[in-house]
Amino acid sequence: MIKLQLFRHGETDWNKLRLTQGQSDIPLNMTGVAQAFELSRVLEDEKFDLILSSDLARANQTAKYALIKHDPNIPMILSENLRETNFGNYEGKHCNLFIEECKHIIDSWNSLDNNSYDAKCKGVESQREVINRFLHCIEDSINQYPNSRNVAIFTHGGLMKNLYKYVAGEIKMFKNGESLTLYYSPETGKILKNNTK
Repeated sequence: MIKLQLFRHGETDWNKLRLTQGQSDIPLNMTGVAQAFELSRVLEDEKFDLILSSDLARANQTAKYALIKHDPNIPMILSENLRETNFGNYEGKHCNLFIEECKHIIDSWNSLDNNSYDAKCKGVESQREVINRFLHCIEDSINQYPNSRNVAIFTHGGLMKNLYKYVAGEIKMFKNGESLTLYYSPETGKILKNNTK
C-alpha cells in the first residue's frame, strides 16, 4: 500500500474575496505563504519518495515552501490532472453567483447519491471527471516511480472534497493548508481510506 498525503494549497486573494477560482492560475497571498511555511514545520520529519502537485501556482508554491527543508532531489511531477474543478464561466466571479444558478448541482454534490458524481452545470466539471483525472495521475506517477511508498500531493479543496466523498462516503470540506491521508493499492488501482486491502 502506498501512502498518499494530500495538502490543500494556502490562501489566495480570491479565496479571501470568495471568488470562484477553479482552474484560474492565482498565486498565494501572504497569508497563504505563511500557511505553507507552517506546513513545512509539520512535515519536517516526513520522508517522501515522490512529490506531486497541481501545475497551478497556488499549489505549486505551497509545495515549494512546505518542502523547503526536504531533499531537493526528490522526484516532483506537476500535473494538470491535480487541478481544481473547472468552473468554466463562473471563474473570477463571486461564488454566490454559482451558488444561486447551480443550487441543484451543489445540493447533489453534497449528497451521497451515486448519481451525484455525474451532476453537471453549464460547462462545470462533474465530480466523477475530477476524481477520474486524479486516479489517472496517481496510476501514471506510480508506474513512473514504482518504488514510491510515501507520496506528497499538493492540490485543491474541491478535488479533496470529491475524493473524500468517493473514498470515505462522507462530505468534508478542507481548509487552506489542511491535509488528507489516503492509501493507494497498485494491485487493484483503488484509493482507500485505511491502510488495508
